[in-house]
Amino acid sequence: MPFCCPPSKGLTAEGKEIGIDDSPVIEQELCSVDELPPGERKEIEVDGRKRKEIEVDGRKLLLVNDKGTIFCVNALCSHYNFPLIKGFVYEGKIRCPLHGACFSLKTGDIEEFPGFDSINSYQIENRNGKLFLKSTEKRLGNDRRTRKAPKVIEKKENPIVVIGGGPSADSLTETLRLLGCTTPIVMITQDEHPPYDRVMLSKNFDVQIDAIRHRLDDFYQERKITVRTKTKVLKIDATTKTIELENGEELKYSKLVIATGGTVRKLTDPGANLKNIYYVREYSDVQGLVESAKDKDVVVIGGSFIGMESASTISKVAKSVTVICATEEPMPAFGRDVGMAFRKYFGLKGVEVKTRARVASLEGDSMGNVIEVRLQNGGHLPAQVVIAGIGVAPSTDFVRKSGNIKLDNQGFILVNADFQTNDHNIYAIGDVCSFPLPYWNRKHVNIQHFQTAQKHGELCAYSLLGKPHPGALVPFFWTVFFMERGSRFVGLADDYDEVYTRGEVNDFDFRKYYIKNDEVVAVCDAGLNPIATIPFAEIFKRGIRVTRDEVERNKNDDWTAYLEAPVVAGKN
Repeated sequence: MPFCCPPSKGLTAEGKEIGIDDSPVIEQELCSVDELPPGERKEIEVDGRKRKEIEVDGRKLLLVNDKGTIFCVNALCSHYNFPLIKGFVYEGKIRCPLHGACFSLKTGDIEEFPGFDSINSYQIENRNGKLFLKSTEKRLGNDRRTRKAPKVIEKKENPIVVIGGGPSADSLTETLRLLGCTTPIVMITQDEHPPYDRVMLSKNFDVQIDAIRHRLDDFYQERKITVRTKTKVLKIDATTKTIELENGEELKYSKLVIATGGTVRKLTDPGANLKNIYYVREYSDVQGLVESAKDKDVVVIGGSFIGMESASTISKVAKSVTVICATEEPMPAFGRDVGMAFRKYFGLKGVEVKTRARVASLEGDSMGNVIEVRLQNGGHLPAQVVIAGIGVAPSTDFVRKSGNIKLDNQGFILVNADFQTNDHNIYAIGDVCSFPLPYWNRKHVNIQHFQTAQKHGELCAYSLLGKPHPGALVPFFWTVFFMERGSRFVGLADDYDEVYTRGEVNDFDFRKYYIKNDEVVAVCDAGLNPIATIPFAEIFKRGIRVTRDEVERNKNDDWTAYLEAPVVAGKN
């Protein structure tokens, strides 16, 4: 029986790769070979400590027998530390069941997002029918590791300038260095902090900035990536390949990448300038929100993801929470049935969601504090705190002033398959761009989700270096409420003919297939076992076509065979 025995590389306690690992060797019996037949997986905790004088927590490892080859990796996903034991395994890879991050079982390298870190893989040996781990204290010191980039000796040339500091910008700059790029790199962001996980802001208003940063300062320093915070770009001069900054400085570029994302939409109703009205975009936006909302009546304006997640989060401390939702049901991207199920679930949690409702005005007291929200239908809601989650507009004002970069009619930057604008030296990635999505026959589409933005950054790095892309982009997003109920979505369903649903939507145990021209174009599911969305992320990536009839006949929603033998999986 084959075993995966990766080369041993050293790791610091923070999970960074180092050149030499002289820490004590750890050997431990894991289980018998008979306990791990093909298709089986097993989670085992190891000590991780050789010397009594040091403190090393026990480490959970995952053994996987993938078609006769046994692999050993860390048992937790590097994204949100979710257990991988129920992940989707195929062709030497494992996808996290929570958000779809994909890792090589052989090396532990992250191959699909979300997340930035890889996990560790471990050497195992078969000794008379028993599986033994052979590793070191350092290697067992962390559940994750940072991929090591080649040493950077910068060329003396104008830098690649990246305007923006979100996941697409961070993914771009990291991938450039991983691919051996030696051009100077400058990242410019208006935010007061280097890139961080904005997704967490609506899920934990009290989170500390260091806990959600993608990378800490030494990461950028080691890779010679200059990050300039609190810096605003006023204009691009494509003729001279120069950008003008608000402080009057001009900066030359060799290539320019625009990754500015969106600007939060502000309320324009009467009373919109009152105190205690919060938006959820940047870290500074949510500071003080929890303290302001304690034992208060809170009104959340907006029934999409940010609004509903904010309502879920703030309900832990508020006296009451009401969501004002303009659509027929909240989160219309999922469909009316799923939105209704979430609305009812919020009601059980004490959060009322008012649908087809719109704000008429916000009323204040003599001190300028908001005290009430009035609705267009004549209703009124007490509100000592208001949270607005009404979407974002593309951050392209400075692009418009530059005059030479093409935008669509909504203000998003038009790019080709290489993320290149009509100017061959200027690229755009993430929420700010409108890009091709070939599997869905879309010449241009704008998708504003973390995983898509991060994938944009990776693919654009390959484009900048003239390398072919490592696979296609497949949109994937998720949401979770009250840390209990959530849903995942893969594909593109802004234009579909019908849906086919299996399971119970109201119980949040369902698989929902969106169908166009008799083919599946997107999948939504809920429950702890994502048996549909996770495999379809790979099905879409490979260009496999699945028909409505095949969905109807596949009553257990097991799509493994479609990846093992794609020739039988409908039209390809």
